[in-house]
Amino acid sequence: MQRPNMTVSQSKILVLYTGGTIGCLNTERGLTVQPGFLSDWLRSQSAFNDPNAGTVASHAHSQAVYNAWLGSEQLPNPGKGDEEQSVLTGFETPDEKTLITPVFRFGGEMKKIRYTIRESDDPLVGSSSIDPAAWMRIANDIRNSAGHFDGFVVLHGTDTMAYTASALAFLLADLPKPVVLTGAQIPLCEYSSDATNNFRGALLSAGMKDLPEVCIFFNRKLMRGCRTRKVSSFEVDAFDSPLMKPLLIADVEHSYQRPDAPSDSKSVLMNAVAAMSSQVIILHIWPGMTTRQLKLMLSDPETKGVVMYTYGAGNFPIVQEMLDVLKEAIKQGLIVVNVSQCARGKVLPLYITGVVLNEIGVVAGNDMTPECAFVKLSYLLAQDHLSLEAKKRWLGMSMVGEMAAVAT
Repeated sequence: MQRPNMTVSQSKILVLYTGGTIGCLNTERGLTVQPGFLSDWLRSQSAFNDPNAGTVASHAHSQAVYNAWLGSEQLPNPGKGDEEQSVLTGFETPDEKTLITPVFRFGGEMKKIRYTIRESDDPLVGSSSIDPAAWMRIANDIRNSAGHFDGFVVLHGTDTMAYTASALAFLLADLPKPVVLTGAQIPLCEYSSDATNNFRGALLSAGMKDLPEVCIFFNRKLMRGCRTRKVSSFEVDAFDSPLMKPLLIADVEHSYQRPDAPSDSKSVLMNAVAAMSSQVIILHIWPGMTTRQLKLMLSDPETKGVVMYTYGAGNFPIVQEMLDVLKEAIKQGLIVVNVSQCARGKVLPLYITGVVLNEIGVVAGNDMTPECAFVKLSYLLAQDHLSLEAKKRWLGMSMVGEMAAVAT
């Protein structure tokens, strides 16, 4: 039987595994991250590893290809045997650390993805233990490998994924390649896990040539990383981009539709340093907060920046003593950015309470997520070549698409 000769394009993806629920196993004391399990599981699945295109997974996209495969001498096991037995052509033999997806149809072309899984050199952890030093390690791994891969997937726990995505957006602002974070609410070891769909979607997204930014893929949605938040601890639809439509949505045909997205401005910070400050705190305003409590929170000399969660459109208690404390701290060099406590919040000068904050030097965070505001302030404080006023100016404008364009 004559075998169809198909042109198959290939993307090379580096998968960085940092830990999280996706690779956990059950123990007597609950779920724990298990080194090596994720790679072993993926290597065993023909849907994620068919290096010689020898299984039915690589021959299911049309009847003609499937029938040709039926007429050939099929490979007994994924990744074993002579690659010439495949009905498809142009495949290389992968090394031990490389996995290759089956051939699939995507966007009108035949594709496969060659990907390498690299587990963190540090112990794999749940994302509640992620810190700015880990953000730097991930960013450095990606930057040092940028010349060898077309895109990157970061497997990450869900609790702090939005923070990490925001951090990478700033640390890798000049990288013209996709970086896609994903994870799972249900571990891969469970039959009902959401991990396979999330990982598959992240791989597909990372293989796209026209996606030069950091994103999160979760439950069929590809979202700008610095505009995304975790919104549920128990649903598989755990992430949302409240004030920006998804960049892409996976439809029932496993292709992507591009919704209209806001035209967010981006600005380039020259001579930027890939660094993060650890001198930022979060201040959540609550009813009944006293002047003494506010003063105590702002009095640590190690604190250089504050992300202040205010009510509604950016409102703060009209208590003169509290405003005086805030004003004096800003006068002494503290940078304060104002973000809304609302899930769909935007800081606007609608009420006198918000206007007063602007007048004493608080930076309006516009529609930035709290996670992104924290990361952005940490990043700007580490830019020692910038003056205090320059840092505040950059804080109030969009740098990597993290906020809507501010009307002037």
